[in-house]
Amino acid sequence: MMKKGFTLIETMVAVSILMLAVSGPLYAASRATVAANNSQDQLTALYLAQEGVEYVRMMRDTAFMDRYTQNDITASADSWNDFLNGAYAMSITNCRASSCALDPIPSNLLANMGYGSSLASSAGNPPLYMANDGITNYYTQKSVGNTLQKFVRTIQVIDIPGTVDAPGVPYPEKKIVSIVSWNSHGILYSEKITDHITPWQ
Repeated sequence: MMKKGFTLIETMVAVSILMLAVSGPLYAASRATVAANNSQDQLTALYLAQEGVEYVRMMRDTAFMDRYTQNDITASADSWNDFLNGAYAMSITNCRASSCALDPIPSNLLANMGYGSSLASSAGNPPLYMANDGITNYYTQKSVGNTLQKFVRTIQVIDIPGTVDAPGVPYPEKKIVSIVSWNSHGILYSEKITDHITPWQ
């Protein structure tokens, strides 16, 4: 008595159809995961870029408050000069000639609790690290004891044509450019936020 079964060709066709049916959803799921990760990285980069702008504003504000608390009658002009050009813990001097990095960790080298600017490394821009102060996680450039991250942030303060830093000019204006870049799956991505800053009052 003859028993009917599948031929080799029928089996191969059935397996091929099954593989096509399974591989499509798997590929779509893989791409969705990559897209979700990219979106998460993009959002983090945008926050880090905005944070860089806020660091610069904080440095300007701290320079003003230092002068103001000394009863400086030209506090706005003097603090603006300190902020831009001074040999001062909160000076953004390094970020005017070229892009620089800002470290949000208070240091004993700083006169006040605040932020220090440093020129970007000649070997490349310094990466950010994840640290924890016992309360929350935060990004920093301090590598000791912290976890290396994929993000690199640079800040540059650019002169706006038509404005000068002389004390007689009421509102010289600077452009802040904060860029965060990262590499994902061999592709370099970046997010940029720009803003403008002027002296107090």
